[in-house]
Amino acid sequence: MRGSLWLCAVSVALAASSAYGTTLYSDNFNIDTSASWNINASSADNSAVFAFDYSAIGVPASPNGGGSTLGLRLASNIASPADVQGITLSPGGQSFSTQYQLTFDMWINANGPFPAGGAGSTEYVTAGIGYDDTTVNLGGTSGSGGWFAVDGEGGSARDYRAHKNAGEQFAESGQFFAGLSSAGGGAHNNSDPYYAAFGGIDVAATVPNQTLAHPQQTGVTAVGAAGFAWHEVAITVVGTTATWEINGLPIARLDTTIGSPFPLNGNISVGFMDIFTSVSSDAAVSFGLIDNLVVTDVPEPASLALLALGGLALLRRR
Repeated sequence: MRGSLWLCAVSVALAASSAYGTTLYSDNFNIDTSASWNINASSADNSAVFAFDYSAIGVPASPNGGGSTLGLRLASNIASPADVQGITLSPGGQSFSTQYQLTFDMWINANGPFPAGGAGSTEYVTAGIGYDDTTVNLGGTSGSGGWFAVDGEGGSARDYRAHKNAGEQFAESGQFFAGLSSAGGGAHNNSDPYYAAFGGIDVAATVPNQTLAHPQQTGVTAVGAAGFAWHEVAITVVGTTATWEINGLPIARLDTTIGSPFPLNGNISVGFMDIFTSVSSDAAVSFGLIDNLVVTDVPEPASLALLALGGLALLRRR
């Protein structure tokens, strides 16, 4: 019985611990806060729209927005001539260190039909930590800090990507939770069973108003693809690592002690990129959304232990 009480106390403590994290920064993008953000783009062929009403394109309210449908809309490689493009944003005057967590709601919209996607459909939402406020996070070209990228329709050999500054990391390094693979796919790809909880979205049923205005927005997304659903993204910095999770599923854990080092301290970043030289045939449906962004501190392990002991003490009084 005492063992059960202890496990219960620890569970209570861990469940409550997130409530003890102090909010260090937040933006729900319900108003135009663009003046307080650093916006770095590879060219003018990228866009960031603050307080964008995404219900106008048929996207439902985000899970943590209290019913609001206003958020940050990001797009890259919008018009011909096609090129590799990216845009990266960070909140002005902010810097985070030691132990902290970035969380936000993410939606990736892509050009149909599905599962394959239409012209120019493979584009990525990006997010990271240790950012220098000036570099564009663009796979194969440039990058700052520890950052991650995921596409919407699973149209790449590597749909789930992790980077240390400009260098992409691969599963062989042991930093991806899906396990080992070839550098060209496997644990990086939506087809890996590890990602089976994502995808399988009937697009016309999910965004019917979008399908009415854009008839190609039909079909079912591939299993393991992240598009056409709200996902809760978290990047947590503890010790020598930055861990990326989607809906609580750990995707990758970058470690400064494995391979190349990278900064854990600095600003957070969110962004969008197109690493393929193909322009979408319908720019109106090719974008990423960021909403309800929050940075909190993470309690030290000693604090969690004390919280667990406190929970046990309360249970013993009963």
